[in-house]
Amino acid sequence: MRWTAARWNLPLLAPPSILQMSGHALHGTTGVERYRIRFWCLNLYEGTGQLAIAGQVFPIRPGYASLTVPDRDMEYRYEGRAHLVWTHFHPAAGAGTVPIPVMQDLGRDFDRIRAEIVDATGVLHARPERAAAKLWDVLWRLVERSAPEHPAVSHAALRSALAQIDRRLTEAISIAALAEELEISQTHLNRLFREAVGTTVSGYIRRRRVARAHHLLIHSTLPIRVVGVQSGFPDPHHFNKAIRRELGRSPKRVREQARTFDSSPCPD
Repeated sequence: MRWTAARWNLPLLAPPSILQMSGHALHGTTGVERYRIRFWCLNLYEGTGQLAIAGQVFPIRPGYASLTVPDRDMEYRYEGRAHLVWTHFHPAAGAGTVPIPVMQDLGRDFDRIRAEIVDATGVLHARPERAAAKLWDVLWRLVERSAPEHPAVSHAALRSALAQIDRRLTEAISIAALAEELEISQTHLNRLFREAVGTTVSGYIRRRRVARAHHLLIHSTLPIRVVGVQSGFPDPHHFNKAIRRELGRSPKRVREQARTFDSSPCPD
């Protein structure tokens, strides 16, 4: 397998829990660095070298980002000093998964994504929920910017389905009717979604609605009932149940935690 095709399945339908973050770390001063960790790790690189994970080698270049998983033997070999921005985190337990590259070239997006992680580092101890929201957004961007490389995403029916779902997110969406409009079977449509975004059509719709609701709960002052309606959950009971299932707490609690200081510091 070419290194550009390597993917992990990352649970990402709910915000992750951050353990530690660093807006600036120097590596490459102690020779080969070997690790076996018990958490996920996002690295943004300003340096050159290579990363070996269980025998597979990935190049490290300025502007690259890597994501590593728990309980894997890893070996970093830097060519001189390398500056890193990194985040250690646990994905939300029980959240649905999406494919995300092990290593990717961020190109022109690197500076913007790096700035987001640095900003999240600055608010981690005072506002951990806000930092988690920033990391969640960055991880989704890493997923979405790599999606066009997947063959399924080039399928015209899938592109049309994604666009229609975004336009009609607040409406009742019939998957059978959507497949009929696209002139493909519902089974084929679900297969395209599984290949491209790691979940079924209904799972993707739920994910998009929960993500919109989470954003509005944190970043707006709209009443919770209105947030539900604008996210595609017109029934308050259904909205409360969906948010509890995906985020592990009620909509009210999601909003409260985003606006209050958390007394539990990130472990050293």
